Amino acid sequence: MKKQLLILALMISGQSLAQECSEQFEAKYHVLQNNKELALNVWRNGSAVAYQNSNSSITDHWTSSPKQRLKLVRLFDAHKRGIEYEAKQYGNKITWENLFHKFEPQRLAQMKLVNTAGQGCDKVETYTQNHQGQEVEVQWLPEYQLAKVIAVKGKNQSMVWSLTELNIDSKEVSEQFAMWDNYHLTDYVDIGDNESDPFLAKMINMGFVQGGASGFYDSKGNQLSGHGHHH
Repeated sequence: MKKQLLILALMISGQSLAQECSEQFEAKYHVLQNNKELALNVWRNGSAVAYQNSNSSITDHWTSSPKQRLKLVRLFDAHKRGIEYEAKQYGNKITWENLFHKFEPQRLAQMKLVNTAGQGCDKVETYTQNHQGQEVEVQWLPEYQLAKVIAVKGKNQSMVWSLTELNIDSKEVSEQFAMWDNYHLTDYVDIGDNESDPFLAKMINMGFVQGGASGFYDSKGNQLSGHGHHH
């Protein structure tokens, strides 16, 4: 009986450890691309993920809808306003897997596992690959299903995403998403009827509405913009 209780206790302990590797977190990244630096926070809350650029006070809030259609809401934190775009397919450049995990997990199967360190939530797997003339290294957190480091080095470009901090305070994450949910949103298709709105006029003039680049980059170093255009 004692042995059974011990096994049960270990099982419960294992489950509680697994639960600590929360699906709710804020991942702070330092991005270095072709000698340009960017600080970016990636928030994940269940089936939503948000890319927050603290330099511009702009957050791109993404959710996935059926048939791999992605829904983008661009949030302007300084104004507590947002622009809601129609759900659409963005093609291979922006995929839900890439946005949600910061690197498409299925690509790891094509790479070479060269090292495993740590355990539990701290477990890190290091993968390498030579892909189309580029050296790619990914440090992967399997318990969070999240990239810790993505380094791509080629002849003409280099790009490194480095995780600097992982905040797993679920209360803080929930509160942040709840705050975003309270922003006043304008549907993109209605902007033409609301050009007298000072906020919208300002955002249009600054280029943040008509395909303005957000300063976010995918794992291949492509710039992510509001409408899926790539410059």
